[in-house]
Amino acid sequence: FTTPCVPATIPFFEGFENAEIGAYNNNTVPVCWTYLKTGPTANYPNGYVATTAAKTGTKHFYTYRGSTHAGESLLISPETQNLGNGLKRLRFSARNYFTGSSYGQKLSIYSMDGNTASANKTLIKTVVVPTTSYVEFIVYLPLSTTDDYFAFSFDEEAGLNKYIFID
Repeated sequence: FTTPCVPATIPFFEGFENAEIGAYNNNTVPVCWTYLKTGPTANYPNGYVATTAAKTGTKHFYTYRGSTHAGESLLISPETQNLGNGLKRLRFSARNYFTGSSYGQKLSIYSMDGNTASANKTLIKTVVVPTTSYVEFIVYLPLSTTDDYFAFSFDEEAGLNKYIFID
């Protein structure tokens, strides 16, 4: 039995510490978060809570997509109320597992009107995660939105592997 999620009060903090640890074939997220993947392969791309390289605490979110793995890979927030109506920001840290010419570095942040594959999404910002050390990013959430979710999108980058951690 799971209690339905109510809209999150903003501000809120997620450090992944209370989520179950997952694996490539067991996508795990914190309570009320959603991991959404589309594409033809059952296990890839994948994303889950792990203990490989947390910035703070012992856990972080990890995603992997190989250069041939098609489809979307999104970590979607709990429902909010209009993303704070432009008065809030998203602050997070991210790093790559590997760097070099065969590894993708783009991480996009979207606003969404739902947490399903059919939800409409609007790009807020794309950041570059350039290093294997954590880098802090601040993304201001839009004023003129009625969207209630934000999402981290681990976009396909043609011919590139992607291994990104968020904490």
